[in-house]
Amino acid sequence: LGNLCLSKMDYRNASEYYVQALKLFKSAGNMNGAAITLTNLGVAARSDGSYQIANTRFEESLNLFRSLNNTKGIAHSLCNGGITNIRIGETDKARAWLQESLSSLHESGDQQGIAEVFEGFGSLSVELENWADAAVFFGFAETLRETIGAPLTLAESEDYNRETALLKSASPETASQYWKRGSELSMDIAIAFALGLTPQATAVIS
Repeated sequence: LGNLCLSKMDYRNASEYYVQALKLFKSAGNMNGAAITLTNLGVAARSDGSYQIANTRFEESLNLFRSLNNTKGIAHSLCNGGITNIRIGETDKARAWLQESLSSLHESGDQQGIAEVFEGFGSLSVELENWADAAVFFGFAETLRETIGAPLTLAESEDYNRETALLKSASPETASQYWKRGSELSMDIAIAFALGLTPQATAVIS
């Protein structure tokens, strides 16, 4: 029910259902279920604009996933937490979390997760007004989502549409040029760019 409410952007009811589920998972000793539910609580809080609460939930889910050695859960908590850190101005921490998440997701071959991380890097670049970088990240993520058939959800679209509109209005020519360049990158080059590796990264925006 929480997931259904979240998909309908009913964040208050989603959170209430997730709180109930969290209590049940903990009482049953299902710590993996509890960690997933903490992540969902974080997503609901962030979508509702409660960024500090979201940050706390992602920290909790990350710590729990680490204790369980759940690499997929760790990677997704890092991605969600990284995006939330952007919202509260912790840009250095956001970059570090997104990069750690990306390395893990690439190793596991989770392409939808990779698309989400690249959108996170796009958000970070918009926050820092690095318009060329933002366009590369969003361009790559868009093409990857189209390739794997994983469109944005309604909740995801809200922030995405706002940030890409800001990018395109702030620097239209740069957005157009580098969005196209991002859409044409190979996976390996795109990841090298996101991780700040050289000379691949320098070549992308030269």
